[in-house]
Amino acid sequence: MTSRVVSIGLDSFDPILFEQWLDQGHLPNLRKLRDRGAWGRLDSTDSETAWTTFLTGVQPRKTGFLGHYSFDPGDYGCAMPGTYDFERYPPFYAIGDDYRVAAIDVPQVRMAERINGVQVSSYGAHASFTARESRPPELLTRLIDRYGDHPAANGTDYARFWRRSSMDGLVRRLNIGAKRRAAICRDLLQSQDWDLFLVVFGEVHSVSHYLWHTAQAGHPLYEQFRDMFDTDRMLEVAITVDDAVGDVLSVASPETRIVVFSQEGMIANSGDMPGALFLPEMLYRYSFPGCRGIDPVPGAMAGQNDALPPPILHPRSRSWHREAWAMKHDDNRLRRFLRRNLPIELGWLVERVMGSPAGPGHPLEFDVKYQPAVLYSRYWPKMKAFALPSASQQGKIRINLEGREADGVVRAADYKAVCAEITAHLHELRNVRTGRSLVSKVVPQGDGDAARASGGFADLLVNWCPEPTDIVDSPAFGRFGPVQYMRTGGHIEKGFAIVAGPGVPPGATLADGHVLDLAPTILGLVGAPLSRHFDGRLLRLSSGAALGLSERVAKLYAAFAYLPLVACV
Repeated sequence: MTSRVVSIGLDSFDPILFEQWLDQGHLPNLRKLRDRGAWGRLDSTDSETAWTTFLTGVQPRKTGFLGHYSFDPGDYGCAMPGTYDFERYPPFYAIGDDYRVAAIDVPQVRMAERINGVQVSSYGAHASFTARESRPPELLTRLIDRYGDHPAANGTDYARFWRRSSMDGLVRRLNIGAKRRAAICRDLLQSQDWDLFLVVFGEVHSVSHYLWHTAQAGHPLYEQFRDMFDTDRMLEVAITVDDAVGDVLSVASPETRIVVFSQEGMIANSGDMPGALFLPEMLYRYSFPGCRGIDPVPGAMAGQNDALPPPILHPRSRSWHREAWAMKHDDNRLRRFLRRNLPIELGWLVERVMGSPAGPGHPLEFDVKYQPAVLYSRYWPKMKAFALPSASQQGKIRINLEGREADGVVRAADYKAVCAEITAHLHELRNVRTGRSLVSKVVPQGDGDAARASGGFADLLVNWCPEPTDIVDSPAFGRFGPVQYMRTGGHIEKGFAIVAGPGVPPGATLADGHVLDLAPTILGLVGAPLSRHFDGRLLRLSSGAALGLSERVAKLYAAFAYLPLVACV
């Protein structure tokens, strides 16, 4: 059996680590592909939109999908739709009956129409946000019966970063899952001819989130955890994925064109904690001067002593929403003690019996339970600004604007002044452990009218400096933390692509690429029509050469200033 194009996604495989491990000889199958094809890094979008951007070939502001969480200004309610609906812009591979397509374990995409082939969703994808299903419906069950289920499926691909047994278990599950997915792909690849076979391996994504601090010196916890394992367990999972890629491609014909890509990269996580915990608390203190929602741990108040408290190396739980509630400011010592030491379900009963002070609400009150920002939502109608829930590496601030939010308190005439004031406070935040700034840039998103068009828009996007910290000082609002780390690896808007096969010169370099360019490039390799709504272009070589094109098609693309990598065949 033959396939015209096989495209393999390596979900969130960092391009710097990828290139380093290739050059060190750890990933022989992927190195062979790079050496016989073209390679280059890609720019990307925010981590919550990167997969949708790849799948549609369209910028987030055009799709209107800005993240996994939605906000309703009519009632200050939050929900988690998770994925784009793909109604206006379908997945790029939905190209009709003339092409045979297989889409296996692609994250954050729904079952699509106009696909002549097979689809499998949420077999073992990281953060898939979609139902576990397939088309035809019986396919997924048949594959699991034959090859086994993915042991890290359905949101079980996490670990407690402080427990060796937990991290060992995650690595074991990821290695098994990658091998099983590879076996499934071999089966499907050999079952018939495909014009496009697309599969995504998410194992490097998962292990990078939870084991980054054990192997990468840029994380503040590295010195404490570097000797926990005898070997680099992140690299171990990457090697398993490299073996899986080699296994899949071993059944592809020599004429197959291959695209391997990562839609974004990873770094030491400097965005989760500020966006999920520090920012909601800062805006609470900003709106209610003199109040605190959460307290530092005992002995950590600014000026209380000269010695900083150490990082929290053995947290009680893996969830920030629980920790935010446990750290809630409370003058009642007994209630404060019980909140910090009882299971969350019993703590709920304590609050019902003994009452609850102002500050973050109890996590069991909310539908969106995993974002500390939502614990402050009972106060949003009275706050001048608040943090929207976000799983990205950017903080998202919403101004409580009169005439837009149901109980808006900021007049339109004061909108820019409030944005400027908040921006100034953000730039004053300091990483207590290094003395350096917490914020690199605050990006306004309009004058309020842009956000009026959609409930999900933030008014300010906060870019954090690439330096993780657990404790922050503000001259206006005091100290935040220390709080526990959660995911020690976070995202960066950088990916990569390798294209290999007939017509691609060995050792070539891709130039100025973006994740938006992957959809048109893959379809160009297939020979399918390119959608007019694509915001990307065909990937090109650093030389500007147009490879494998007929003279007529080359002139056509040149007329539109496109320098394609390969031809539509």
